[in-house]
Amino acid sequence: MVLLGLLFLQISVLLVVGDGDGCDRDTSGSGGDLIDLHIIGFFPCTHPADKREYPVDNCDGIDRIPIMKLALEEINERCDLLSGYRLVIDYANSGCASIPATYHLIQQTDPEVPTKLMILGPACSIASELMGEVAQRYMNITQVAYTVSSSLFGKDKVRFPRFYRLVTITEQVADGYVALIEKLNWKRVTVITDEDELNINAGIHTEEKLTSQRVLTRMTFIDDPSEVIKSIEELRARIIVAWIHPRMAVQFWCKVVKRNLAGPDFVWFIPGWFRANWWAAVDGTDCTAEEMKKSLEHTLGGLGNGILDYDPDRVLVSKKTVAQFKQDLNKKNELLGPVKTDIFLNIGYVYDTAWTIALALNASTSMLEEKGLGRLEEYHSEWTEMSDVLTASVASVSFEGISGKVSFHNTSGNRRNPSTRIIQYRDGVAVPIQIYVPSQQDNNFIELPGQSLVWQGGYIPKDAPSPVIQHRSKAETAIVAVTAAVGILSTTFFLLFNVYNRKHLVVKRSSYRLNCVILSGILMGYIGTALYTIEPDDGTGHVPAALLCNLRYWMTEMAFVICFATFFTKIWRLYKVFFNKHLAERKRLKDHYLLLAVGGIVAPALAVLIIQASTYPVTLHSHAKINKDNLAQEEITFMCQGRYHLAFDTVLIIIRMILGIFSLKVAFETKKHLPTEKKYRKYHESAVINLSTIVAIVPSSICEIIVLVFELNNIQTGLLLIITLRECVWMYPMSYLLFVPKSLFIVNM
Repeated sequence: MVLLGLLFLQISVLLVVGDGDGCDRDTSGSGGDLIDLHIIGFFPCTHPADKREYPVDNCDGIDRIPIMKLALEEINERCDLLSGYRLVIDYANSGCASIPATYHLIQQTDPEVPTKLMILGPACSIASELMGEVAQRYMNITQVAYTVSSSLFGKDKVRFPRFYRLVTITEQVADGYVALIEKLNWKRVTVITDEDELNINAGIHTEEKLTSQRVLTRMTFIDDPSEVIKSIEELRARIIVAWIHPRMAVQFWCKVVKRNLAGPDFVWFIPGWFRANWWAAVDGTDCTAEEMKKSLEHTLGGLGNGILDYDPDRVLVSKKTVAQFKQDLNKKNELLGPVKTDIFLNIGYVYDTAWTIALALNASTSMLEEKGLGRLEEYHSEWTEMSDVLTASVASVSFEGISGKVSFHNTSGNRRNPSTRIIQYRDGVAVPIQIYVPSQQDNNFIELPGQSLVWQGGYIPKDAPSPVIQHRSKAETAIVAVTAAVGILSTTFFLLFNVYNRKHLVVKRSSYRLNCVILSGILMGYIGTALYTIEPDDGTGHVPAALLCNLRYWMTEMAFVICFATFFTKIWRLYKVFFNKHLAERKRLKDHYLLLAVGGIVAPALAVLIIQASTYPVTLHSHAKINKDNLAQEEITFMCQGRYHLAFDTVLIIIRMILGIFSLKVAFETKKHLPTEKKYRKYHESAVINLSTIVAIVPSSICEIIVLVFELNNIQTGLLLIITLRECVWMYPMSYLLFVPKSLFIVNM
């Protein structure tokens, strides 16, 4: 068993240090006055390129080891800490995987292996899950992790009853995001997560922390983020919090770049723990490294604050200042060879974890004595009461660590409230800008010396594009206004002329009453067209706008049906006169019968309009579209639409077409079968006029379909002209062809 343990590289490290601060304490390991207290420290010693996830030859090259040795030296030099004891860490390689970590834990049951009082680490959540459950639930060993960030360990108290951690977990980084969002008064926020459990929990936490008024939506993608990114564009989102795994980062951000969703008008929050220059790994994407780098400018992020160094004079638990600590760490790194000590790494948590365990063990000595449970060197994990004391002693710890204040008071019981470092990308580099400290009440954000938030456009981006109302062009409105005005004046003249000459033989023969109905319908259509020049985008309320929408809609639709229904009855009477063998039948075709027929034809269209008005009336709707030339602007157009507007309009178009087809058929048959005698010449001319007028229904119906296409696609430009053409293409021919010849004939008599 011992040989197998050596095979997997379990290295016991005993530090030899001299006396410090006048303390006459022998920490050399050769004296018999100090008793070794062993803990096991899990570190991911596997080389990143080693896919086997098994140990390699050397752990000392890992960046966490130097700071751990520095912490042990400081702890063992203190005379007022662990009197009579020396803290020893037995290093084990967790490999950032479950099996190696659990294997090394099981080795601790070997009688020849020193008893471990606590577990320090590991670094990865996956390495801690099985190992942590076995250690805490079945072996009664307390675990203090430095960078295990999964929320699972805080929620499942059954599997992990003796778990503590010092890292800033993703939910706490989210708290920093939320605080900054509220500080900058952004009201519309979109949250995106991938399928990773940590990120999903962080996304849910972000949504819960933000008020319901602030969250626009929360979306999750599995492998391909294309649909989610497309939704961002459709939602016109500007402030986006993205919780994504490093393996998805390049693919995700490239799609953001290609959709033109990054730049001065957008604010992205992305995880701050991506490796340096992650954006440059563009192989297999459609982006270049330069595109990725440029698009990241001023993007925000957050990560745990492993080394809180904004105040170099802050005194730590070791009685050193932050400045002195960094000097000592640099010396330690020089002695141990080249290692990375970038402040973005989580090495500060390792240092504070060692001090947490040392202070907890120190506190447990008096607690054990009070309870009469023996001494630390007598500890055995099967002794549950002693294990409970060790677990409780961690909760009592409170000190000033390199990562900030370490205290488990007033929290969930297994984690502290550490600070979060807010970063902002500058020229492809994640630059620390602010420190978010949740314990501070007045101002939770501490700006780092010489740093402040900078915005690409020189202004704080808005959480939504600035609305710009799109108005119709003045030229378009003028054309429609003049066209409608000419139609109103001419139709009014024809109507008055028809009334004035109602007893004239020409007017009487052409059905004076029916002419008045046709002209009234045409006048209604022109007025309805004129109403389209008034834009219903008033800000005083939707009642006037809704009234205007329905009024012009009803007037233009009813004008067509009334005119063509009346016109059809006139043609039908002419048809009956020449095709009915019984001349007496002609006497029955009086105007009042024809007016009843008009009412019967108009009734279906009127019923459709009444049903629509009582169920899904036409109201004012606003439609937004991003200005492609200026992403900070949102083009707002106002359209008069109703629910199932397309269905109702389709029914009205069908009624138009049926009416037009029957009118055309009757007019054609009448002209074809009219007698050729000279006395019937006027009827031939009338039939030609009727036929020409009815033909106008074809382009009118085509224009109606085009109007529907424009409205469904919220196209404002040219819509007014198409509506005008739809109405005038039949109103002008009907009024001028029918009444100009009559008027000229009467005037010239």
